[in-house]
Amino acid sequence: MLAALNQSQAILDRALQKSLAVSTRLYVKMAGWNVEIVSPSQSYAAMCERALLGVSTARPSRIDFTIIAADAELTKFAMPIPITIGDLPMRERECLRIEHGVQYATIASPHIIQLFDERRKLGVQLTCDEGQLPPWEPGSVLKSFAYWIALQNKMFMQHAGTVCNGTKGLLLVGRGGSGKSGTVLAGLSDGLISCGDDHVLIEFGETLNARSIYAIMKQDQAGFERCSLFSAEIANLKRNWQNKIEIRPELIGLSAIDPQCPINAIVFPRVEPSVKSSFKEVTIKDVSDGLVPSNQVEGPGNLSQSIAYTLRLFRSVPIYRLSLGSDAKHVAQTLRNLLEVC
Repeated sequence: MLAALNQSQAILDRALQKSLAVSTRLYVKMAGWNVEIVSPSQSYAAMCERALLGVSTARPSRIDFTIIAADAELTKFAMPIPITIGDLPMRERECLRIEHGVQYATIASPHIIQLFDERRKLGVQLTCDEGQLPPWEPGSVLKSFAYWIALQNKMFMQHAGTVCNGTKGLLLVGRGGSGKSGTVLAGLSDGLISCGDDHVLIEFGETLNARSIYAIMKQDQAGFERCSLFSAEIANLKRNWQNKIEIRPELIGLSAIDPQCPINAIVFPRVEPSVKSSFKEVTIKDVSDGLVPSNQVEGPGNLSQSIAYTLRLFRSVPIYRLSLGSDAKHVAQTLRNLLEVC
């Protein structure tokens, strides 16, 4: 493990030294911290500007964390091969906390490594196959680093969507395909607001809150059609790796993603086209099968960490099952009704 730590520090040192010559720098608030993003790639910088909420080119007076994203050529180091140590094998990546506050994550194909040093407040993402990124990167850019940075402010990244009426909010939790994004879109189309439809940061305190990471939402054609929002303009947009359209909601006349919203209930949506939308309060035992798996597949955290944060989350507010019918207006009205009672 010491060899891995030494190699990691050498890579971080070299990347930081080489980054001094890079002029492209972006700044964003992430989990309450000022984060500097440095990348010699104009296309990657544009990807960050498109996907992340609140990106600016104006340097703040204080920088809390720096993330360097570049091809491996920047450091001239031979990259470590993907390793398979961790609490739970992941679908696309493996993660490991090396020691002394250094986090390591790797993706096998295309080969990418991510290093994050908690003490130095420095992260490096190196693409070993020049210019090649995972297909999900444009829609969830720098996700591992958002997760690690959030932990430094006692927050946790949750695979979830949100809807809010301005005073109360719902956290929509479930695996991919459970209807989270479609529910968020139905709410937005009826005048509700959201701080994200895919990944948000959970802030524990006197009240439970969700904070945004990304400014875009992801939805398939059928979801836009259900909400009467599909248009020639949307039809011409490029689909992502899941055949979904990624777009900022304000570009189609909806409320922009909000920086944060309160969480007054957790909701497990379930698509049931043949029924009218409805909700029912349930216990944590009723949804135990969905507590951890989506976070474990979608994020870089270890299993024990995911379980601890998820249990804390699910013990904080009431839990509901939401049956989703095919009528988007009725879905939105059901959300409003739930927001009134929770």
